[in-house]
Amino acid sequence: MGHCTDSGRVVALTAEVYDGLLRSGQPFTFPVRGNSMRPLFRDGDSALVQRDRHSIRVGDIVVYRSREQLFAHRVLRVAGEGRHYVCKGDAREVCDRRVLAQAVLGRVVARIRDGRQVRLDSAFYALLNPLLALISPYTSPAYRIAAIVSYAWGALGRRMRRWTHGPGGSA
Repeated sequence: MGHCTDSGRVVALTAEVYDGLLRSGQPFTFPVRGNSMRPLFRDGDSALVQRDRHSIRVGDIVVYRSREQLFAHRVLRVAGEGRHYVCKGDAREVCDRRVLAQAVLGRVVARIRDGRQVRLDSAFYALLNPLLALISPYTSPAYRIAAIVSYAWGALGRRMRRWTHGPGGSA
C-alpha cells in the first residue's frame, strides 16, 4: 500500500496532521498509492486509520512514518516487547526496515473502494489477518506466477481467436 508521493516536507506535515487527528480521537482516511498491499488494497483505494498503537497484533495493517514517507503495511512480528515491528507489504518480496513503535500513526481498520467500506477489524479479518501475516513471505512469488499465467492465458486466447476467427477475432 505504497506511500504518499509528495515531497518529504509535505508528508512530514501530513503525518503531523494525521497524528493530531488521532490524538484527538478522530480517525482519518489514508490514500493508498502503489501496489505493495495487493490484492487487499489497490492503488486509489483509501484506508480508514484509527489511533490504536497499544493493541497492535501480528496481522494488523499499520500506517507508519519512515524516511519522510507514510506507509501502510502488515505487521508480521511484534518484537522488543512491543517497541518495534517487522512489517511488509503483502505483494512485496522483502520486509521493511524495523518499524519503531513511535513511528506508528495508527492501525488500518477499513478499506474504502468505490465508496464502499470493508471493515478489517471484523471477526472474519481477526481470523484472516494473522493467517495472511503467516503466508506473507510466500505471496509475492505467487502473485508473480499468477500474473505470468494470466498474461500467457490471455495471449493464448487472443491467438486462438485470431486463428479460429481471423484477424478481427469475431465470428
